[in-house]
Amino acid sequence: AEPLMVEALATMQKTLGPDHPDTASGFDNLGELYKTLGKYAAAESHYLDGLVIRKRVLGPGHLDVALSLNNLAVLYQGKNDSRALEMAKRAYGLAPASPALQDTYGWLLVETGSLDEGLALLRDAVRRMPGNGEVQYHYAAALAKNGNTAEALEVLDNALSGQLPPAAKADAQRLREQLAK
Repeated sequence: AEPLMVEALATMQKTLGPDHPDTASGFDNLGELYKTLGKYAAAESHYLDGLVIRKRVLGPGHLDVALSLNNLAVLYQGKNDSRALEMAKRAYGLAPASPALQDTYGWLLVETGSLDEGLALLRDAVRRMPGNGEVQYHYAAALAKNGNTAEALEVLDNALSGQLPPAAKADAQRLREQLAK
């Protein structure tokens, strides 16, 4: 898949030009592939290329720029890079109405010790995306950190009954077991 993605991006750049928003999406897709493969330096490079194009073509305040910043925040979070919180904060600042960006920023706030602020953002993200199991897991973990075990268990059960990415599902199950003791 990797060589095909690289070839598709090269064709896209040639056909659409290096400053086309769809080319930026191609960089994002390649960044996502590299992140999945655990090749974080390559993922970061491609996400940054997409971000540069979006800022230049769409303007620095565009929603797609916020989404690019969020991609970087999630990547940095996955490799315990201290830049994660700043990227998430910048993304959320550009699009505070986006529940997905609220989730990323709120989760990073919880992980870095700003529990009350993160909990408020996660509560709102769950309210706005009630079917998203990963957001529910983040909220449940924040509730557990805040000492609200009963509500955390209820939210976790809901999260585990839906769709969760494999890593988040394993984390949610582990937390469920810890809280049930």
